[in-house]
Amino acid sequence: MQAIVILGGYGVVGSQIAQILRQSHPDLALILAGRNPQQAQQLVAELGGPTSAAAVDVFKPQPLAELQPRAIINAVNDPHDYVLQEAVSRGIPLVDITRWTSRLQQTLNGIDRNTLKAPLVFASHWMAGLASVVAFAATQQLAQTEQMDLHVLFSLKDKAGPNSIEYMEHIATPFTITEKHQPREVYPYTEPQTVTFPNGYRAKTYRFDTPDQWTLPQSTKAASVSARITFDDRLTMGLLLGLARSGVWKLLMHRRFDRLRHALLYNPGKGAAHELVWQISGRDHAGKPQQLTKTIVDRQGQTHLTAVGAVIQLETMLGLDGSQAFAPGIYFPETAPKLAYALGRMQQLGVELN
Repeated sequence: MQAIVILGGYGVVGSQIAQILRQSHPDLALILAGRNPQQAQQLVAELGGPTSAAAVDVFKPQPLAELQPRAIINAVNDPHDYVLQEAVSRGIPLVDITRWTSRLQQTLNGIDRNTLKAPLVFASHWMAGLASVVAFAATQQLAQTEQMDLHVLFSLKDKAGPNSIEYMEHIATPFTITEKHQPREVYPYTEPQTVTFPNGYRAKTYRFDTPDQWTLPQSTKAASVSARITFDDRLTMGLLLGLARSGVWKLLMHRRFDRLRHALLYNPGKGAAHELVWQISGRDHAGKPQQLTKTIVDRQGQTHLTAVGAVIQLETMLGLDGSQAFAPGIYFPETAPKLAYALGRMQQLGVELN
């Protein structure tokens, strides 16, 4: 039986992907894959149905050679692109939620789109692309989109998977944004803006890199797109700002400091709400200026929101939502799913949209 292979399927995010899929699609075959499949046995028993575990090592070529996947959800880093290469060569539909912007761009440059035999959904955007889905939906009421600003409130009490470290390690690496239709290089943790989040917390947010800033200017034709983040602990926020601005973080990127960096960045809690605010400006079809504010709150935290995003991408890619499955090609979150379905599905799975 062909199954959905969830790489990292017994991890923090992967296990929630599996739980949502099992609840929503009781007869869907699932394989929880990773280097230590014995760790998945309890979850396999809890999920029931056609669920199993398999040994897959993404650090080795052809990691899925022993499996016949119907589709892959990749929830672990694919450092050598072995998973991607196998999906492309074997024509396996893939949802990938693991690549920061520069890696995503490099990956796409190496893919011959004319030879693809299956859809590839690259959803490494914030929370597996759900932030961009909400933003793209909001811009549909505008004739012209001028500015899109994403603000993220990250709780230190929230759950987090170890793969989140790679995203956070780039706090001293410059990246490119689109501003007034032109590329501009910026540095993380600079150019703050002050915003109030749905829970009333008011703080300065700072630039960070996420693929949303690269794909949204293409999909919405927005003149400017930016993303900023803050932590709900001001001392921690101040420490990261100091490390980034002083140049100390660049020194800490040496391999000898791996444990220290990981200790600073990876201290997951037991769970807390994850909150996002979109501030969008533009003009309506009558030419009048418009200011839109959209908020996203997941009381179960950022890992749950990421899992919801991955599930929505899979459902729309394979046609599990009742629509036609995707043709072979490359897709991004905001333009891949049917917007009405995606927004409704988010709310059905406990995500609050306003």
